[in-house]
Amino acid sequence: MTPVRWRRLVLHGFGRFAGSVFLELGPGLNVLVAPNEAGKSTLLAGLAAVLFGLPTGGGPDEFGQGRWRNWNGPPRFGGELEFEAGGTRYRIERDFGSHRVHVAQLTAQGWRELVGGEHNPGARRRNTRYEDFLHATLGLASRELFTSTFALGQPLPGPHALDAKVQQLVSGAGTAAYQDALNHLVAGVRALTKYSRELGVTDRNALKDGRLEELDQRIAALEEVIAASRSAADSLEVIHAEIHRLRQAEADARRRLAEAETALHAWTQWRSLLDRRRALLQRQLQLD
Repeated sequence: MTPVRWRRLVLHGFGRFAGSVFLELGPGLNVLVAPNEAGKSTLLAGLAAVLFGLPTGGGPDEFGQGRWRNWNGPPRFGGELEFEAGGTRYRIERDFGSHRVHVAQLTAQGWRELVGGEHNPGARRRNTRYEDFLHATLGLASRELFTSTFALGQPLPGPHALDAKVQQLVSGAGTAAYQDALNHLVAGVRALTKYSRELGVTDRNALKDGRLEELDQRIAALEEVIAASRSAADSLEVIHAEIHRLRQAEADARRRLAEAETALHAWTQWRSLLDRRRALLQRQLQLD
């Protein structure tokens, strides 16, 4: 994903801010310290609203104009966001009421408009040019995914509350959650061998033999046939060929088992890193 740096946020008539509020962000880590109800979460919601739009209407608990339009009836209800992506500076201007949006790129000659028009997150007709711009610069065009990954609000997600869309991304499981991907890996190991407990995959072994056990049994049976039929020299070549084929199949099965173990180990490491990141975020929040 292209590195992104937020530079400047402007909000008009948004939330608790009846007038205009400006937020300048410098390079590196920026820390905003303010009392409760001072508008820190409002600024975060405003940044997301400028990027992804603000649906018309909505109740006080929904992310929409009904919640975030200032109650004093401000003359202007919109926002502006400047940011850098991949070393290029962009500016998004949005009117929340009309859903009009303008995207410009800073060049040597000044600001050059890239995308314009209406972008209503609640409309059926999408502004594909604007969404393509978000994909190209931020790597995503979903407010829900954005606020679940790069703009965590309060309270922070717990160890078992990772957003479903984030689970889909990190697990590559399509519409399923990460647990389904993990279950798929465990099922693959058990299909290869019933001794999954010795591999550290499950708490207990399976009752049904896996592919490796079936191959071992077939090899053992063929070896008994060979031992009992040494006088039949003309059949030895056929038996040896069958043994070679079965051993090749066993090697392939063991290779697949090793790949499954590697994938499972990588998954375990990722979960450990995720837990560590959550702990660090919690610690950072406490320190702030």
